[in-house]
Amino acid sequence: MKFLNLLSEAWAEIRLQPFRSFLTALGIVFGVGAVIAILAISEGAKREAISQLEVLGAGTIRVRESEAQSNSMNDGVGTSGIYMQMGRGWGFSGLSGSMMGGTGGPARPLDMKDLEAIKTLEGIESAASERTKEVSLPGNFGDISVTVVGTTPDYLKIQGLILQEGRFFDSVDMDEKNKVAVIGPKTRGLVFGTENAIGNIIRIDNIAYTIIGVVSPKDWSGVTLVQIRDTGKDVYIPVTTMAIGTAEYPVGLNEIILRLKSGENPVQWGSIVQKIVSIAHPAGAFEVVVPEELLAQQQQLQKIFSVVMGLIASISLIVGGIGIMNISLATVIQRTREIGIRRALGARKKDIQIQFLSESLLISVLGGLVGIFLGYLLSQAVSSYAGWSTAISGVGVVVAFTVAATVGVLFGWWPAKRASELPPVDALRHE
Repeated sequence: MKFLNLLSEAWAEIRLQPFRSFLTALGIVFGVGAVIAILAISEGAKREAISQLEVLGAGTIRVRESEAQSNSMNDGVGTSGIYMQMGRGWGFSGLSGSMMGGTGGPARPLDMKDLEAIKTLEGIESAASERTKEVSLPGNFGDISVTVVGTTPDYLKIQGLILQEGRFFDSVDMDEKNKVAVIGPKTRGLVFGTENAIGNIIRIDNIAYTIIGVVSPKDWSGVTLVQIRDTGKDVYIPVTTMAIGTAEYPVGLNEIILRLKSGENPVQWGSIVQKIVSIAHPAGAFEVVVPEELLAQQQQLQKIFSVVMGLIASISLIVGGIGIMNISLATVIQRTREIGIRRALGARKKDIQIQFLSESLLISVLGGLVGIFLGYLLSQAVSSYAGWSTAISGVGVVVAFTVAATVGVLFGWWPAKRASELPPVDALRHE
């Protein structure tokens, strides 16, 4: 009851000078608003990154053709060269038409030998290949461009894809180089419409493939940690079948995707895979991508951003606290005679101090409430105009509100103490 009386008296005093009280609270409003917005941006980035990792699959590692290797065509070196039979032996042929024997020189791409070497490692649960090329298929509304993916049976599991109908090809299809295909949901709709796709034929490079399965849709649009294409227009075929007619050995790959066993450290295994593949590729024509390592780097950058922005917001809170102290000191001077009267009527030093402290606290709390609303508006504006994901957490609101109340107490304590220590006789004589 006494606490409510104090708040009532503090509110009555604030209402006597509404504009001054508003200006006093502005620093707190902007400071708390900035804190809420920063925490919302940080939390949104954290949740988005975690959701990306869930989409990609925790414990995955990707070994892919490096950017430098992909761009080396400009230097006259083949980037997706393959092993070709040359007379009685094998040599390397690049897209530029140049041929090199032996190991294939510095531009040798990833191949199935790399996959076989990596998948036998103790910490690897499964591995899949990915070799892609763009082709056109006749659709209901004209030709459509699709991505043909030469891969292995574990591909769906590693990528987190599931079958909508039918089956995926298996090791028998791989060994016998069966001409079977599994298509993505967009490919199914554009090519077959409402017609049943299973058992139908599609022609890739004039070779007929029988459709044995259709993959369910999966949204990759939110993934930025790793470059992932839209799999909806994919056509999956055995990578061994893809190499038919090329005399290619071993089959060249664009990417190798690995899934680790439960409990294995992806960052540590990324380093191990890097060293093993480097033995066959000393020129480094590949890169190892560990999504969890990229996530850690992104979170570290986000942490630095949050700390810097938090320091800026804290400056605003300090300025707001100084404003509260300044106005409170001026109020003490203006109300010196009132203090003297209250002391003469029996009020203790503690009562005077609590009275002024409650006014500072109420201004800070009200400013904090307005600041929380402002922070919400700022986070929504950032989300709308900058395209950043934001999320206001309950912890963030509690932290910002607590900081606002603490600022009110800390910066209101000194003026309240000065008011309580005024001699009653001198206070009564004050004009």
